[in-house]
Amino acid sequence: MKRFRFKFIYLLAASLGYLCQPMHAFSQTATPQVSAQSADAVHDGQHDFDFNIGAWKSHIRRLQHPLTGSKEWIDVNGTVTVSKVWQGRANLEEIEADGPTGHLEGLTLRLYNPESRQWYLYWANSQGGTLGAPNVGEFKNGRGEFYSQDQFNGRTVLVRQIYSDITQNSYHFEQAFSDDGGKTWEANWVASLTRESAAQTAQQQSSSDESRQRDFDFNFGRWKTKVSRLQLPLAGSTKWVEYEGTSLVRPVWNGRALTAKHSTAGPSLCEMVLQTSHRIRLASSSHSQTTAAERGKPIGS
Repeated sequence: MKRFRFKFIYLLAASLGYLCQPMHAFSQTATPQVSAQSADAVHDGQHDFDFNIGAWKSHIRRLQHPLTGSKEWIDVNGTVTVSKVWQGRANLEEIEADGPTGHLEGLTLRLYNPESRQWYLYWANSQGGTLGAPNVGEFKNGRGEFYSQDQFNGRTVLVRQIYSDITQNSYHFEQAFSDDGGKTWEANWVASLTRESAAQTAQQQSSSDESRQRDFDFNFGRWKTKVSRLQLPLAGSTKWVEYEGTSLVRPVWNGRALTAKHSTAGPSLCEMVLQTSHRIRLASSSHSQTTAAERGKPIGS
């Protein structure tokens, strides 16, 4: 029997601390129809975020009270670490930062959709421990733009996030809100990032957390995997199929979250992502349902 590859990733997030949440994704751009001849010339963006892989220092300026006419900004400094998933067709960004409002922790799971040729950016913070709806967009001429819609202080706003000025060792990020349908934009989160050297990227492991958020520490590392899967669930079927492969589990937020990448071989083909909003496994001490905009933290910091 011909064997196929079976791959998926799941994200397990635990909540602790304070971090503002990014905006949800929103896109109203119609997909243009193209001929078979011109379709080959459409940009394949699955490696557009390769520049971001590695460890970065981030200096962030955050507008304290967006859409109020306020000019009060605060400064935040932190680190960003980005690792590849699926040979670059997805990646995971982790951020930790400190500023006047406290310690910030968050992560972004970025997934490339080869059919739409767009990136979907899913954000989670250590306070809520859940992934929100994706920010959707793409890169053109070295500039990435991602748009979303959300509620901010009871008002519907559009959100624009831009990656620009990209070099091998630096890039710029900006998030802006619009409350007039995109006619005008007010920046509220501006970050300048520079790449860290290899010697600077060693992570310090915290030993102060004694809560249940450490329950999955046993799972870290590389594993041989054997999976039995019921072929037709809830159909009265008793036919099972067998898979064998490997799993790689790594910590996020010093062990308060983790990612697991699985690669197995079996008699059927399936490639999927298990996401918090649908099938995420959680160990959260808080499930705050405040909107993305009210928490105000962008994914691309």
